[in-house]
Amino acid sequence: MQHATPEAYRAEAREHRRTAAWHEKAGRTSLARRFRDMADDCDQRAAQLENR
Repeated sequence: MQHATPEAYRAEAREHRRTAAWHEKAGRTSLARRFRDMADDCDQRAAQLENR
């Protein structure tokens, strides 16, 4: 997903981390790992936008 601002990417990253925690608690570790990876990608994209 393309966001206009770093803040939007960070918000999406927070939501992915919440979802990852929920999956982790439910015992779905591989799904939790995928959501953490998506959150990391969002954080990286936010950093790229901030460094322009």
